[in-house]
Amino acid sequence: MKNIKEPLSSPQNSAWVNIFAPNEFLHAMDIYSLFIEAYSSFMSGFLIEDALIDKAESAGISNTLCSFHKAFLGSGELNILKKPKMAITTSMVCDANINTFRYLSKKYDIPLYIIDIPYEYNRLPGVCEKTT
Repeated sequence: MKNIKEPLSSPQNSAWVNIFAPNEFLHAMDIYSLFIEAYSSFMSGFLIEDALIDKAESAGISNTLCSFHKAFLGSGELNILKKPKMAITTSMVCDANINTFRYLSKKYDIPLYIIDIPYEYNRLPGVCEKTT
């Protein structure tokens, strides 16, 4: 409850993040992290996720988009969410992350930081090579 309440109570000192974004550095700066997936699950507990998802879809969001993202986008469309300090997402696992965060960062006029995770591990020549 605390991890949902703090960023919602102090939006000016919070950041929207996805579940894969590192947030330890935000804690070190006393910035609260609002995980969009946790927020969406929390809203589901209040039984309003259908209304949020319907709002997102009526705004033109695809019905095939992840329900976590649609619930968060619906909250944004209904102006339930208050403007945070920034948004941070990764390119990892979920295709919706970057587009969801890009859409809401433009709507709320906040900085967006994208951590681009490579799809596969590979070595660059001359980088991280073992020396003897």
